[in-house]
Amino acid sequence: MRKAIVNCRLFDGEQEHVGLAVIVEDGQIVDIVDEKVAESLADEAVDCDGLQLVPGFIDLQVNGGGGVLFNDAPTVDTLRTIVAAHRPLGTTACLPTLITDDPETMRAAIDAVREAIGQGVPGVIGIHLEGPHLNPERRGVHDASQMRGLDGQALELLSSLEIGRTIVTLAPERVIGESIRQLTERGVRVFAGHSAATYDEVRAAIDCGLIGFTHLFNAMSPFESRSPGMVGTALSDPASYAGLICDASSDELRQAFSMANPKEEEWTDKSRGPGARDEPVALARTTLTPSPIPR
Repeated sequence: MRKAIVNCRLFDGEQEHVGLAVIVEDGQIVDIVDEKVAESLADEAVDCDGLQLVPGFIDLQVNGGGGVLFNDAPTVDTLRTIVAAHRPLGTTACLPTLITDDPETMRAAIDAVREAIGQGVPGVIGIHLEGPHLNPERRGVHDASQMRGLDGQALELLSSLEIGRTIVTLAPERVIGESIRQLTERGVRVFAGHSAATYDEVRAAIDCGLIGFTHLFNAMSPFESRSPGMVGTALSDPASYAGLICDASSDELRQAFSMANPKEEEWTDKSRGPGARDEPVALARTTLTPSPIPR
């Protein structure tokens, strides 16, 4: 069945359009047409009553939602709960994210994502493996005892999804450049994070295929005098992507955007929320207590 979404203010990501309609068939956008001819091309019209119609968010770092965490239960049912919790808030697709864990949990998570995509679970488009090849000095809430080097077996595991998208966050100073190159050749998008890497180490990783940075400013070497660190490298590289967790004040976010050369993205880095109560939560063997967002 074809539907025409009419009487909307259509935002295409750069500008707003009036007088256009979106034609949807079997859950896919198939055309954008003049509103005057839209109803003749569809079986049903959906009147937006002048509301703004915008593309859905694609969240590249989602640890959980609906009261569940991917690390706790890496199953298809968990994935269904996570994406269902985020959908009412505008996220139409995401990369469920597994933080540093043992190989068995990683394998189960990858298998669950592969199965979810195969079943057509709406919103699951791949996986983000945030660790375990990180620097314990910048571990954050990650379990340092599970951090390890990237050998041949690990490379096979990281690139084993073979469907959808895979992002791997690693610390460049803990991984040889050839491993980054091999991951890239297998279609994995390599990001840097939880790292104490120097400017030169990050630049070398970019030359090997690293394309982005996970939660810019958080758990990475800072920008200092005569030592740009990972933050300085990210802000100076126009070809890189950089994720920002929007839990800071609006002024801080504006400053980040005004300084940034890379392609900025906003990520939620959600744990159990949305849909979870404000109470302590165990995330990969670490207990977290919610605190107010600074304003």
